[in-house]
Amino acid sequence: MLGLLAALFVGLVNGIVIAKLKVNSMIATLAMQMIIRGFIYILTQGVGKPNFPDSYNVIGRTVIAGMQTPIYYSLILAYAFTGLMAGISGLLLAARMGGPIPTQGQNMEMNVIAGCVIGGCSVSGGEGTMFGSFLGVIVMSLVTNAFNILGVDIYWQRTILGTIFLIAVLADVCKKQEI
Repeated sequence: MLGLLAALFVGLVNGIVIAKLKVNSMIATLAMQMIIRGFIYILTQGVGKPNFPDSYNVIGRTVIAGMQTPIYYSLILAYAFTGLMAGISGLLLAARMGGPIPTQGQNMEMNVIAGCVIGGCSVSGGEGTMFGSFLGVIVMSLVTNAFNILGVDIYWQRTILGTIFLIAVLADVCKKQEI
């Protein structure tokens, strides 16, 4: 239940960032994904625990009318409910896999998107250059390499990079609102 409440809270925060701060919904959601996934890696140290009982796993493995039940659970669209559904999806995936495995899914797409935004591309479109995007991706790579050289824990790296990304997007939004 606490996991679902946490997911609801994250979805609510995401909705506020999108609705009140006017951040592009895809960008805000991907940044939040990166931040939360980093915290999950920190909490679990990247180790899964595939030992859930079959009585729990059945909720992610049952087939109704030719479709697995997780499909039926994923039909809510509002942001707060999307956060809740992400939590339910996590529970269902854990049930399907026999336990939670935090490495299911990666964040590599985030480094590219963050690099483009840092390089001057606007999340609302129409701005930026290939060279700027290239430089932004180089900056993201240099930051990641610096973290590795300095021995920053990989799980903290994800959280910090997601925060840098969100700050870059907020800076872009603030710049747009001043024009």
